Amino acid sequence: MAFGYQVLGFGSGASAGEATAPEVAWLGARGVFCGGTITDNEPINVIEYITIASTGNATDFGDVITGRGGGGACSNGSRLVYGGGGTKYAGTKALNVIEYLTIGSLGNTSDFGDLTVTRRQVAAAASNATIGMWLGGHDGAGSTQNTVDKVNIASTGNATDHGDLSMTKGNGSATSNGTRAVYAGGDG
Repeated sequence: MAFGYQVLGFGSGASAGEATAPEVAWLGARGVFCGGTITDNEPINVIEYITIASTGNATDFGDVITGRGGGGACSNGSRLVYGGGGTKYAGTKALNVIEYLTIGSLGNTSDFGDLTVTRRQVAAAASNATIGMWLGGHDGAGSTQNTVDKVNIASTGNATDHGDLSMTKGNGSATSNGTRAVYAGGDG
């Protein structure tokens, strides 16, 4: 397993070395979980939520249109976008589907658009108040990818190619400070 990190900009206009951390913004009290897999890697279409400030079990939120595991989710605080994933791990059909929901309203997802490539195990996703990104992942045959896609979270539509990771990676993690996204870990 290869480890490392990749830093990506959100297009804020700041160049490397000039970026300043934005003020920390409280983005809400609700955590939302989409899809996943169960025994024998069968995909599920369940959406659940929690109230972050309290303890307790997750509560049903609604359903994703396409049941799948390994997708990545981004949010601007009011809208969640969920993209990629696969219908099964063994012999997975990789998907390019992006769906969205309004975090404050219980219900099912709606179609948002498509990623530029099909990918499963795209767990690496990052966002700020405007842009959501999906980084790397595996195609349906299990090969890792280096594609970075981005969307404007407030507007439905297809993702655009934002560039490439420095190497092909899947199963990594990503985080953001609102100006930069950092991709770490994964397999290549």
